[in-house]
Amino acid sequence: MKRQNILVVDDNADFLESVSTVFWDAGYAVSTAKNSSQALEMAARSRPDICVVDVAMPGADGIQLIKFFRSRHIYRQIPMILLTAGVRRDSLAEALDLGVKDVFLKSKFTAEDLVERVALRLAEPRELIRSPELADRPSSFRELPPKEINQAPPILPSEFLPKEPIFASASSAPPASAAPPAASASGTSQRPPSDAPASVAPASQVPASFRQDIVHRRSVSRELADAIVKMQVLPKVRTDMIHIASQAQSSLAGIEGVARNDPVMALRLISATNAAAYARPAPLFDLGEAIRVLGLEQVGKIVGASAAFKPLDLDEQVSADLASVWRHCIATAYYAERLSNASEKDVAFLAGLLHDLPILFSLLYLGDEWLPIRAHCQVKGMSLRDGLSTATGFQMNDIGSQILSTFRIPPELGGPLLRYFEHFLSNKPKEPGSFARRMDIAHNLAVAQGRPGTVHAEVRCLSREELAFPEALNILAPSDPARLKYLEDQAGIAEDGSSDFARLRHPIALWRAPMWSEPDPVESILSMMGECIVVSEISQLAVKGACRLGIAEPGTDAWTEVLRMAPVVVLHRAQLPEEALPGGVEALRMPVSLSLLAKRLRPA
Repeated sequence: MKRQNILVVDDNADFLESVSTVFWDAGYAVSTAKNSSQALEMAARSRPDICVVDVAMPGADGIQLIKFFRSRHIYRQIPMILLTAGVRRDSLAEALDLGVKDVFLKSKFTAEDLVERVALRLAEPRELIRSPELADRPSSFRELPPKEINQAPPILPSEFLPKEPIFASASSAPPASAAPPAASASGTSQRPPSDAPASVAPASQVPASFRQDIVHRRSVSRELADAIVKMQVLPKVRTDMIHIASQAQSSLAGIEGVARNDPVMALRLISATNAAAYARPAPLFDLGEAIRVLGLEQVGKIVGASAAFKPLDLDEQVSADLASVWRHCIATAYYAERLSNASEKDVAFLAGLLHDLPILFSLLYLGDEWLPIRAHCQVKGMSLRDGLSTATGFQMNDIGSQILSTFRIPPELGGPLLRYFEHFLSNKPKEPGSFARRMDIAHNLAVAQGRPGTVHAEVRCLSREELAFPEALNILAPSDPARLKYLEDQAGIAEDGSSDFARLRHPIALWRAPMWSEPDPVESILSMMGECIVVSEISQLAVKGACRLGIAEPGTDAWTEVLRMAPVVVLHRAQLPEEALPGGVEALRMPVSLSLLAKRLRPA
């Protein structure tokens, strides 16, 4: 069985070897580094399961090293334990913000305590590290009962935290009683001796205000991790899969056909198939093949252990929003598969099915607590992702990262999904890549087919350039509505959710620049809200009694001409120029929230 790997970072060679000895004797593999630069190199090689880091090091110190780890997704959720000769209040607060739970004073800890704490952190679910910019946002995540919170308190510096910094050199650590063999050239220690420093700092002597803040942070992330493990599946999918599995002449293909309609069930099956227990040479993303690898008995266990969503337990509006998101996931998977080439179809289908998992999870978790946030979104014209980030206190890409980490999704699928979450659910500027961009096209094609998710989802036009590749030719087929309805019937979510869209008081006159292609998701949504009159010339926007909506890009001739048609609402994707817009012109940057679009177009 492969040993879990601990990365130990300290600039004192004796102390480094002494601590490595303790971990080796406890059954762990150990990698070592003497500074932050070596630590980054070693982390890239060995992919540690946990890091034990000294604060005071030459060059970048331990806090700076952890900041770097937290800035990279592949390292973001690695548990961190700090070793220090002393700590100041601001450094402690910074460490807490970075998700550090355990800070050991070098002069006051035992080998047993250190090993016990490492074992605890490796055994518990990987926790989400909140983004620093969200630290002050209100959170709707409920506190855990005090009894549960106090089961595993973090280890922190003892007694009175000094007002002035007292960072001492790592050489102040007590020397090991036996000289260990030198570390190997690769930085991974050979079997060292067994002595370690002595005594642990009691957490009870930390000021109460610090303890309360730590308890709050821990309870939020622990409950989130626990809730992700308990993500619910569609009741009809669960019932149908159990029924098929119980038949004497059961069909694995039949189980696959049902499982493909539920992102949470697909996530569980793929996660189980790619677990280490099956020792596959390469990740597997074909649901049919995954079910065959697992076997009927194991599939039955996974389905039986999956809790089903109970619509009657929630407000009717919350249930309707959940059904709309599920419907949207199915449609996006359908188009993601159609857009991909033959070698990518399995991964593309799963990526499309899972692309809205952070939103689906957040709605499931919040339950009826979603209603006041929903009303707030309606009034403010806020997008669904922004509303849920406000409600949960977490960015959607962070929740998505936690979901993929919890279910240990391989990077071949997890990587593109994470880039999609970061760019399209949290507006990160980094280029997400062609795979994630095709998922976004599939997302908008689902909107064009009347499956946008909730009224707070976002919509944008598709450019001709985006659809200028062979797979996109004739992407929408006349049979698509019937096919999607069949899939929704299989999943038990066939109700029409379009009735919830605000009805427009006046017809809409719509003109779009030639760069925008059909199908047009914006036109589809407007047609669901009321009468949408598409005109071929900008001058034709002046339809009597109609609201005017133009779609053009800043800096073009079309943009200048549309602005002359005030009063008019203009949709665009590029950055607006600095000069003020003429009176009567309102510009909305795409993707735009459906609720905001309806609000600006004077809903009834």
